[in-house]
Amino acid sequence: MGLVDATIYLKGDLLDPNFVTKTLGIEPERSWRKGEKRTAKRPGAKTYVAKTGLWTTGMWKHPLVDDDIPHEVPVIIDELLQRFDGRKEPLDQIAGVENAFLDILILGNVKEEMGGTEFIVSKEQIQKISRLGLAIHTTTSFTEKE
Repeated sequence: MGLVDATIYLKGDLLDPNFVTKTLGIEPERSWRKGEKRTAKRPGAKTYVAKTGLWTTGMWKHPLVDDDIPHEVPVIIDELLQRFDGRKEPLDQIAGVENAFLDILILGNVKEEMGGTEFIVSKEQIQKISRLGLAIHTTTSFTEKE
C-alpha cells in the first residue's frame, strides 16, 4: 500500500500565520511563529522552540494501491492547487514569507522488476505552481514487496 501527499509550505522568520490565514482565506493544517514553543504529537516528545515560522496546507491519499500512485499524484496536485484559484499574487510575496514550495511525498512498495514509479506534473500544473511563486520539492521512498 502507498501514500501520496502534496503540501504547500510557507516559511519565514517573520511569518505571521494568522496574517497568512487571513490573506488566503484558508485554514492551515499546521502553523506556528518563530520562537514558539512546540511539542511533537508523539508520546514522550520533548518541547522545542520553532526555528522559523510555518504555515501549511495539503492533500493526501492513503492507503493507495501502489499501481494507482502514478495516476493519483496529478489528481492530488490539482485538488490542492484549486484552493488557490483566482489568486493573483504569488504566495512567496506574502509579507513574512521567505520560502514557499510545493512538497510532493510518495511512499509505497514496488515489484522487483518495476524498480520505481513515474508520475507526470503537467505543463498546466507547472504554470500554476510557478504563478503561485512555488518551488517544487519531491521525496519518494519505495520498499520492495516481499
